Amino acid sequence: MVDGENSTALVIALKSKFIELASFYLQNFGDKLDILMRSKKLGNAINLAIKCQEFTIIDAILNH
Repeated sequence: MVDGENSTALVIALKSKFIELASFYLQNFGDKLDILMRSKKLGNAINLAIKCQEFTIIDAILNH
């Protein structure tokens, strides 16, 4: 599911700095998440995690 800007729940959680929620999504729904879907404004989840310097999320995405 995406919003009007093509942002996934994972991207929105990262943008809002809800890191625990982003971790929850990756741990519980990782196999169903599209981590490569690009938001019109924010890019994809890995780009945003790198920009926010959220290394635990980067590691979780890379090990997805």
